[in-house]
Amino acid sequence: MRRTSLLLVVFALNFGLVFVKWVVASPEEDVTACELVTHPTAHLNKVVFVTGKMLFSRFSDTVLAGCPLKDSPPLVVLDPGYEATPHVDFLEEPGTLEAIQPFLLTVRSKGKSPTIASACGKFSGQMFYQKDFHSGAPGTGQANGFGPTKIYRFAFVLKSVLQIASCR
Repeated sequence: MRRTSLLLVVFALNFGLVFVKWVVASPEEDVTACELVTHPTAHLNKVVFVTGKMLFSRFSDTVLAGCPLKDSPPLVVLDPGYEATPHVDFLEEPGTLEAIQPFLLTVRSKGKSPTIASACGKFSGQMFYQKDFHSGAPGTGQANGFGPTKIYRFAFVLKSVLQIASCR
């Protein structure tokens, strides 16, 4: 499903006349996380709506997976505005952190909580990938990817959470 938004543009002339024109804004694309990693160049420099599974871990990074992990690598989920995050022209929308917080709290609480939580949903953001990627052992500084340990070839900078629920 493609979303197309109409923008109302009002033009004012020197004579006090106002022209009203409807224009079509550039559509954001609906894709799966699997499509992002299997066709990365098709989605670069675009805000996309992604349907997939977000995995939260107590011991590693939050990732977005759409294909079986053995078939394709995950995308590390990053917040906009941090030094280690690729530059985007948006901020995280209000309510985004609150939407994912229950899953973060599940894996980070002490006691007998699970070490991994999963949430299925629809997210918006922008995808990045490292074309000439090489991974190194975590902490060696040899990797040139994304995330705190730079071990991910693909990154997804999160803009908003449109839907989210525990995966069944």
